Amino acid sequence: PLLLNAWQRVLAEPVWQKRASEVLGALYSESLLDEDVFLQWFDARTRSDCAEVAAMRPFANWLATAEEE
Repeated sequence: PLLLNAWQRVLAEPVWQKRASEVLGALYSESLLDEDVFLQWFDARTRSDCAEVAAMRPFANWLATAEEE
C-alpha cells in the first residue's frame, strides 16, 4: 500500500488525474501492482469523494470486472 498511498498524493495534481488509469494499468501489467491489494486498498477509500479516488475508479472498475471474467 505504500506505493498506492504515494500515488494518491501524486493524484492531487490534476494533470495526473487524467492519466491515473494509464499509470495504474502499466504498474499492473508489469506485476508491480497486485489486484487484490489494490482492490482492498481502493475499497477502503470508496466512501471518499475526493478527486484522487475518483480518478482511480475506472481502473478499479476494470480490474473488478476483469477479475470476474
